[in-house]
Amino acid sequence: MEPIRTASSVVGQEAGNRISDAQVNSGSIPSWFSQTAYSELPDGTRSPETPEAFLLDYNQAETATARLWTFLTNPQVLSFSTAAEYGSNKTFAAAIHDHHYFTSGGRTLQIQGILLDTWQQGKLVEPLIDGIYELTKADLANKRYAPPLLSFVWGDRRFAPCVITEVSWDESGWHSGRAARAVLNFTLIEVRDPKKRADPLVPAEKQGRTSEDKEKEASAKTPPKLPKELTERQRKEGSNAAKEYLRQNQKSLPPALKGVVDSNSYFLSTDEATGAITMLDSNKREIGVVGRWDGREFTQGEKNQWATILQTEQKAGNGPSPTTSDQETRPSSPQT
Repeated sequence: MEPIRTASSVVGQEAGNRISDAQVNSGSIPSWFSQTAYSELPDGTRSPETPEAFLLDYNQAETATARLWTFLTNPQVLSFSTAAEYGSNKTFAAAIHDHHYFTSGGRTLQIQGILLDTWQQGKLVEPLIDGIYELTKADLANKRYAPPLLSFVWGDRRFAPCVITEVSWDESGWHSGRAARAVLNFTLIEVRDPKKRADPLVPAEKQGRTSEDKEKEASAKTPPKLPKELTERQRKEGSNAAKEYLRQNQKSLPPALKGVVDSNSYFLSTDEATGAITMLDSNKREIGVVGRWDGREFTQGEKNQWATILQTEQKAGNGPSPTTSDQETRPSSPQT
């Protein structure tokens, strides 16, 4: 039996790799071509061998093991479509309505008439049919809660990221009732890359963050250790610097915190390893990090979301009952 020759394989066997300027000047270009449009088209190199078409896991590198499905015969036709969505404002008795634009959709790729014929070779094509069908399903056992994102790859051609939305096939040859000849059709739709997808609940500056970005952000919030641990004197200096910072910025503090600062009902604890200066309430509960002291310079911390225990304490009318220790410094009033 003569092997099946696809249109792409015939093109690949034609002589010559590209249309030359000599051919253009000699008049070999059809006369009905627009010379303006034709001159703006890029050159295309014809491959001596027909590349295989396949579907690839979009999230993996392009290797043979990452292929999820390989075409037995390359497509004869690729049918693309797309659409822009408009709404209409219908006006009574008007022949033509006003339209307003909503959005433009991604492209749809329909690949039809894929011939799977191994009847004469005594082979079954069921694995190919089952393989494409599996790409339309989730895999809960492996914690994959949606069908995989795909890349359609054919030589230099890429259609990605995409998903399969429809699969159909017609069987016309069998071995013991099992498919050995079929014609397969399926549809791919273009989807947005999840890594670039915008989330309206996430600030723009945090869109598209990877797990590595999140780890770096988390580590940035943890003060690094100082080259040398702070002495007791340096820790007291840090607490004094934080007290001065609170005094100068008292007007911008939350009302509940402002009352605590006014009454000196708080402690300041400076960590000897990191220099972080933590503010504690009268019951030794953490309110927030005021800043950091490296032994010479005070750096203010980020604006903290102060604990609600401050407001609760004020409503209950609990008075301060602080005690001091070597590690904690409560500001005295007044200080000179």
